Amino acid sequence: ESFKRQRAERFYMRAFLRSQKGQIGGLEARLIMRTAIGLISFAQMLLPHQLGAQAPNGNPKSSPGGVEASTHNSNQGALAAFEGQLGKHYSGEQLIDVGGHKLQLLKSGNGPYTIIFESGIGQGLESWHDFTHRLDSIACSICYSRAGYGASESGQSNRTPKDIAQELHELLIRGGFKAPFILVGHSLGGTYVRMYAALYPKEVIGLVLVDPSYDRELLDLKEIDPRLGAMLSNPPPEAPPVVRDEMIGMAQIHDSGVLDPVLTVPDLPMVVLTSLRVPPGAPPFMGKITLAKRRGHEGILESSSRCMQVVTARSGHGIQFDEPNLVLDAIEWVISALPNDSAAGIKH
Repeated sequence: ESFKRQRAERFYMRAFLRSQKGQIGGLEARLIMRTAIGLISFAQMLLPHQLGAQAPNGNPKSSPGGVEASTHNSNQGALAAFEGQLGKHYSGEQLIDVGGHKLQLLKSGNGPYTIIFESGIGQGLESWHDFTHRLDSIACSICYSRAGYGASESGQSNRTPKDIAQELHELLIRGGFKAPFILVGHSLGGTYVRMYAALYPKEVIGLVLVDPSYDRELLDLKEIDPRLGAMLSNPPPEAPPVVRDEMIGMAQIHDSGVLDPVLTVPDLPMVVLTSLRVPPGAPPFMGKITLAKRRGHEGILESSSRCMQVVTARSGHGIQFDEPNLVLDAIEWVISALPNDSAAGIKH
């Protein structure tokens, strides 16, 4: 299985580099990469059964045992991370009033492209702060903390993806940042940047989604195990208010399985990065969740005729921490797919 995965990854990267150099066309590259993705996924499909068969102490797990315990531990870790970033300030940051409350924003670089970074749930700009400096020569990078995160002030309690996208739009206007933008979103931030692109299609020229949430996520979890679906749709009592508000704000998407009943994401250059890593000792349902996520990510790509999915078994959910070069390559690929004048008119 390891040999197959390594061979597929080499096959994939050769196609990726050849497409970047213009040696093969977009459709041909996409077909080659899809084949490689299939080989990688085939190797990974065998792992969840082995990893999920035993608990960390080596004892057999009951199926799907450990749901509540593993979720509780995850919640405690997320709560500690959330509390650790509250009130954190950075040199050069701005606090910009967006209409009743201020949001924390940090800018780096002065390149010709403006790239906006959106964090996942429970995370402020610290999840992108270190990464953005990798782009200083080619982009003006903007990372920020949503209302209630980092040093940003709390905002309204209604926190649907549309509300958050509109708030980001106001932040960029008041901060003096001009479209067009490339949007990069991690986890739930992937849903938020897709909503931004749907609301403001003329402002967005590319998307990079880093192990993003997808529209059918809750519906898939309910099919895998009803208890998993109940946990996602019912925020834990220890969750901070802003986290609870954002989870509740996803209700329409979770119930319907679509981003919006009317709005659609425009046809843009897009890369989706997908983590297929299943932690050692994970319960059996983790393998099913991972495969469902891969299919969900493929569904996201259907809105784009210039797209690519990159899968990795070397990273967990935080690909920007584990394999930052994958994110950097994805951004550079999106830029390479843009018309030559896409950065025209940008002012920082």
